[in-house]
Amino acid sequence: MKPIKKHIKLIDLNLKNAGFTVPNGYFEYVESTVLSKVIHDIPKDYFKTLDSKILTKLNIENKPEVKVINLKKLLLKRILPFAAAASVVLFIGLNFINKPNAVTFESLDDTNIDNYLALEPDYANGYNLGELLNDDDFTTLSNNITPMEDSKLESYLNQTNLDELMTNN
Repeated sequence: MKPIKKHIKLIDLNLKNAGFTVPNGYFEYVESTVLSKVIHDIPKDYFKTLDSKILTKLNIENKPEVKVINLKKLLLKRILPFAAAASVVLFIGLNFINKPNAVTFESLDDTNIDNYLALEPDYANGYNLGELLNDDDFTTLSNNITPMEDSKLESYLNQTNLDELMTNN
């Protein structure tokens, strides 16, 4: 069996002996011949009455009217109530069902407070913190501080590098 060629080169085709020939002078007289035959076959006023003949054959006047759906009515009557109900359910679900527990100062541990104060430069400075507190806050703080024994204070100061404390704070 001979393999099938996928591509054919135009040079390989022998177009001169393809079998299709046109008589000499064919294209010079074909236009006049066709027009002379067509003009005699077309009735008078054919193109003036053509559109009315086509419309009568189509019988457009007797066709049933197509039902048109009003998009505004569809939106207001069918889609809008569902959208409003869904938004109300979503609002209730987000606000009341998944309500997190309230965070109080007592629920925080010391490391969280230290980390927050370390990351917030405004509160880490003692001067800025003092500006935020009023006299009542200082009174409350002084009442809540338990006095430290002198021996504990003295041992803390001996173990701590005071120069490092003063430069960091």
